[in-house]
Amino acid sequence: MSAFDSNFRVSRRRVLGVLGGLGIGTAAWQRALAAQVAQQGAVQSFKENRGQFLSYTLGELFDQYPFGAGVGRWGMMNVYFGDPTDLNSPPIYVEIQLTGWLLDGGAPMWLFYGGALLTGIALRNLPAFMSITATALDSWLAVNARCRSPA
Repeated sequence: MSAFDSNFRVSRRRVLGVLGGLGIGTAAWQRALAAQVAQQGAVQSFKENRGQFLSYTLGELFDQYPFGAGVGRWGMMNVYFGDPTDLNSPPIYVEIQLTGWLLDGGAPMWLFYGGALLTGIALRNLPAFMSITATALDSWLAVNARCRSPA
């Protein structure tokens, strides 16, 4: 047993306490969100919360940086590697991922990254789609062959 193993022992009670706390926090968050959506509706709730960031991204930032503002203008990259004295490239606040993609690479980043995500989803689900299609095609061919065969 290494020194790391002896220092990293965790009791079941602590694990259960952490999991219980996460469960209680998730349940409280779920109730609050459900009440807000039930009161305002999903679209209105989105507009009042994340929608303002989407409007800011599509309205102001897209006009200023159609091909990106440069890597490191937002988030921890800016904290670690940004220059706070450079007034020509101040940090930009990002709340949603689309804004981050716009600042990093602009509209081409939206196209390429979005395309990569859609391609990944399609390729991940392609075997299931192909098996359904092949099964349906085999059934159709079998029925078609029976209908065409002479009695």
